[in-house]
Amino acid sequence: MLDLFIKSTVIFFALLLAVRLMGKRQLGELQPFEFVITLLIANVASVPIADRTVPVVDGVIPIITLYFGHCIVVWLALVSIRARRIINGKPLTLITPDGIDSDALKKAHMSINDLVSALRQQGYFTPDSVQYAILETNGKVSVMPVSGAEEPTELPYTVIAEGKIMERSIALLKMDKFIVFELLEPHDLGIADVLLLTVSPSGKVFIQPNKGRYIQGRSESLSRSHS
Repeated sequence: MLDLFIKSTVIFFALLLAVRLMGKRQLGELQPFEFVITLLIANVASVPIADRTVPVVDGVIPIITLYFGHCIVVWLALVSIRARRIINGKPLTLITPDGIDSDALKKAHMSINDLVSALRQQGYFTPDSVQYAILETNGKVSVMPVSGAEEPTELPYTVIAEGKIMERSIALLKMDKFIVFELLEPHDLGIADVLLLTVSPSGKVFIQPNKGRYIQGRSESLSRSHS
């Protein structure tokens, strides 16, 4: 029992020292390689504690090795831009003044729902209120709002996402599918051509085609039905 206590104490302080030396970052701010090293350190540190036959040195040495590996990778990222891009990747612009970039979403392996959720977490409930949205290398989305954009007074519903109609949203809006086709027809768009279509209860419409600039408008049919 005393042996286990001593091993756990030594491993704890070795982990504390290694993590402290690697810098003060929250989990959500870690670069990909830092996250991998953190997982590896946690894994190798648990082995001597879980298995009494494994000497404590077999837990400390891998921690030290991974720390020095971290230092080498950080140094490479500092001295070489090319190495930095390979190790950390590079930011992706998901939204521009023209709208949502579907190709950038594919590169980021994000769905339109992932993007909308990330915007909501930043306090933006409609994509047209965002001028730029950039996916940083640590996985967070940075947002630049449209200058002078009005604060939303109602929550828009996602009616089409990646070419699929959201039946629940249609039911909540109490709208007919005919209205959806009515919204798309003037722009020569079909359901499959739409990356995102949102509609607010008052009839405000946002259409983002798979390719091209976003479209804003209103649904008079929906406005009348909710007036």
